[in-house]
Amino acid sequence: MPWKKVCSLNELEQNQIMEFDVDGTPVAVVRGDNQTVVIPPMCPHLEEPLCQGICDGQTLTCHKHLWQWNLKTGEPLGLAQKPLKRYDSKVEGELLFALIDQEILYDYE
Repeated sequence: MPWKKVCSLNELEQNQIMEFDVDGTPVAVVRGDNQTVVIPPMCPHLEEPLCQGICDGQTLTCHKHLWQWNLKTGEPLGLAQKPLKRYDSKVEGELLFALIDQEILYDYE
């Protein structure tokens, strides 16, 4: 499975969340403190867009129901009841790459 280019880090400001399309797969990129992660673009709670959320560098917060996750581990914090799934990613120079063989989806109840 090949690494796919997601974006240039120059496209993201610190603590910014942006959505990108990688060969037809929508992803969100979160640039926090010393880490940039590639995640599904929708909240695992009720399918709200995470690009409208807030990142303080360490924590990602969904704007709709205030679910929160540790950005480094994806573990739920506070009200959140499900972990945040992530794509494997790496930075080479100023480029962000991810391993995306299929779209990560959540089971919504």
